[in-house]
Amino acid sequence: MNIRLGTFLFGDDDNYVTASIEPVKPAFRESIGRVVDGGRLRVQTIDAEPEGPAFDLLLENTSEDRWKLTAAVGAELARHLAEEHDRYARQPFFMAFEHEQFGRLYFEPVSPAQQQEGIAFSLSTRPADPKTAQSLTIGSQEDLEAFLIANRLNGGVRWMPNQPELAAAVHQGKDDALAVANAQREYAAGVIWDFDARMEEAAEFESANLAAVRPDIYSFQEDSTEFYRWYEYGGKPRPEPLTREALADLLNETPNAGGMSQAFTAEQWDRFKDWKLGDLRSPIETLQGIVQKHGAEGPWWESARKAADWCRTAKRPHPVEVHDALDGLIFRAQRDAEVNGAELPAWHQQATDARNVIEAAYTREIEASSSSTSLADAYGRLHELHASHRKALLEGDAEQAAFERHEASQIERLFPVLKELVQFGAEDALEVEATDESPAP
Repeated sequence: MNIRLGTFLFGDDDNYVTASIEPVKPAFRESIGRVVDGGRLRVQTIDAEPEGPAFDLLLENTSEDRWKLTAAVGAELARHLAEEHDRYARQPFFMAFEHEQFGRLYFEPVSPAQQQEGIAFSLSTRPADPKTAQSLTIGSQEDLEAFLIANRLNGGVRWMPNQPELAAAVHQGKDDALAVANAQREYAAGVIWDFDARMEEAAEFESANLAAVRPDIYSFQEDSTEFYRWYEYGGKPRPEPLTREALADLLNETPNAGGMSQAFTAEQWDRFKDWKLGDLRSPIETLQGIVQKHGAEGPWWESARKAADWCRTAKRPHPVEVHDALDGLIFRAQRDAEVNGAELPAWHQQATDARNVIEAAYTREIEASSSSTSLADAYGRLHELHASHRKALLEGDAEQAAFERHEASQIERLFPVLKELVQFGAEDALEVEATDESPAP
């Protein structure tokens, strides 16, 4: 949304600029009872002569930008536009309106609470001397129409209007009121009205997020409730921490015992997982189940374990990492079934469904990940995979070799031209020899 400040003349050759405020992140703060937003000032030339100045300045509230503005439009206009920007920064408005009687009026956003109190519109004058400022609240659009119609009728005219003038004033006043209402609706749609509630929720999330990161096992000097929340007997890490109820059952304690302070209740943990994982929750839980029940050694499973272990860091899991881990397991299952002439494992369909969920929910992220890799980076990565693939074959590690080949195929799919430059097919002979008991050349 652009909040128009008007069209202004500058320079000596009838040059004009339009000026507007572009809101940044308007938010309603309950503590001060109004919307806060710095906004950015935009100044553009219109119909500039070929030899004349032409610019489109989008300015932050910095001294350097003030100098740019002064150099572009001159000191007087720059000062005037900077003052308008400062007015917005002190108290945002969604429209500046020229009134015949009261001068420049600024229509300010009305909060939902104010609307419940019967305030539909709020406006004020903002003169250089704050002591002379005036303000007005209006209860309905009909009242606003009456206020603006009166503006069109008064306007310094000393005689009675005739019928056409009266009709024109009424028509124009209604149009002005409608323009104000539309501007207010558009601006209000971009305001974060529940800002304080969101900040409280964000603080609650950050606190919970820190409590949901698994501590290093070596940070525990002795057995403790917190240790068993994160680790099994013997030190194996849990994929997720035990809830307060599960921890109490394990240790035969009450859920409200002193050592349980860090533990989430089952309800809190369920809410937190929705908070942090969002649409990734179901795919990650599926991946966790597959890894726990069917996981084995090898690069495919290591990649899957890492993607499923979202409690290892405070960062949100990246959908591409989870997607690629599932994709790798699916490929491995299909390859093993083909090589061994066996049926696909039962978890193959679960992994496929989970991958499809991610592709549907995070299409843009997956496409962006594919397109963000440069040809040079892809070429370098393909060479690395080529070397590690060759090493795995020489060492007789067929599982690792297949993993490297699958990773390379993903790059070749994105950059077909590289398939001819780095040829894995030349190592087929090595693949045969590496399966022999005799040393490979």
